[in-house]
Amino acid sequence: MVDQIPAAAWDAPGLGEWTVRELLAHIRRSWTLIGTYLAEPEPPDSPAGAKGTAASYFAQGLVDPAIHVGVLQRGREDAAELGPDPSAAMVESARIARSQVATTSPNRLIVTRIFPLPFYEFVRTRAYELTIHGLDLARATGLSVPEDLQRAVSPALQLTAEIADARGLAIPLLLAATGREGLPSGFTLLG
Repeated sequence: MVDQIPAAAWDAPGLGEWTVRELLAHIRRSWTLIGTYLAEPEPPDSPAGAKGTAASYFAQGLVDPAIHVGVLQRGREDAAELGPDPSAAMVESARIARSQVATTSPNRLIVTRIFPLPFYEFVRTRAYELTIHGLDLARATGLSVPEDLQRAVSPALQLTAEIADARGLAIPLLLAATGREGLPSGFTLLG
């Protein structure tokens, strides 16, 4: 999809206060953060129950408004790293991350800003971000959603349900999804 973004669109609105280039830089971070965290030493095994899940990572971590301010700023700063060929930067970042995922034990602990996660749960957070923001990118640029991204929507919906449950918002989400009630104004699971 990135290959299809016209050069004139890079400075167009992307998501919220981000341009398309800044949104893409944030998406790229989903790939590069894998290597960043894998470069850190694995923490000692946590006591039983002390490890987080992808759902708890979002449910607990994204409710702090300061997190969103930092994410916004990093997206702006990371945009310069995309260079003159953002597509090539994305492809290379994805290639490196896929190799890291293929060669890392799913149970290796990753230290995140929020709490330790088993690697497989951390990868779920990255896949979720890639899916949600991939859809954002398609919407911002008017491009069709590619098949690979369409296939990622179902696992993202599953994690969305887990996040809603962790935040105590599963009932309103289910009622809205089944046409029983509308969602309250400003409803979000990630804020």
